[in-house]
Amino acid sequence: MKRTFVAFIDEAGDEGFFIVPRPDKKSSEWFLMSAVIVPEDKTVIFDNGLEAFRAIPGKKKTFHFRDVRHLERVAFLRALRGWPFAVITVATHKPSVKKDSSLSQKKHALFDYTTKLLVERISWYCGDHLHPGPAKLVFAERGQLKLERLVSYFRRLKQYGGNHSIRWGIIDPGRIEVAPTSAHTGLQVADAAVSSVEQALELSRFSTTEHRYVKMWARRYYRAGITCEGHGLKAFPAWPKETALIDHRLHWLKHFK
Repeated sequence: MKRTFVAFIDEAGDEGFFIVPRPDKKSSEWFLMSAVIVPEDKTVIFDNGLEAFRAIPGKKKTFHFRDVRHLERVAFLRALRGWPFAVITVATHKPSVKKDSSLSQKKHALFDYTTKLLVERISWYCGDHLHPGPAKLVFAERGQLKLERLVSYFRRLKQYGGNHSIRWGIIDPGRIEVAPTSAHTGLQVADAAVSSVEQALELSRFSTTEHRYVKMWARRYYRAGITCEGHGLKAFPAWPKETALIDHRLHWLKHFK
């Protein structure tokens, strides 16, 4: 019997390359995409895990990480951290992308490339299980995100190949969906996953970051054996090497070794 999975996918940051020092923010420093993956017949675990959280009076039906305060974010993450799902995040550091690269020059190129890296790892994760079947990919709806373009992009990758190792027995371009966050609890979980990484990496207007959130779900990240780097957590082109940045903004990565 085939074991099928569904991956709920969301993004954070923007695709622009007008990156200037704080506080005069124009474009984000990072472009991020996260997936939360669960067996297709077990998506109800998200609702089960959040039952007590949602019972708190005064809460909105749809959870949006950036719209709520710190304690509510912590409560949401805590409610789910013991449940069996997997997280994969691809973090693109835009200042490290070559300025003459097509990723910084061509419309949608950064989104497409980051998506390719993410879906590649989704296919690895699902393929690590016995008798894996085609996974369903559910993307959070965004203004410029069109289902037809996504499907066409993955069909081209499948037909012509390229610089990737997507397992096409797992990824079926015909099993892609774009939906509003309110339509699936899994998309709200994906929003929390990608926003947690954003909070740890992207400087606020006060030049601060918050790494507590991402550490709360460290054990949920996909590992190949004991290795998370490059699998559940992938930096592109690479993590910045500046010592000050590592000490003050990337020290939380030790929890993902």
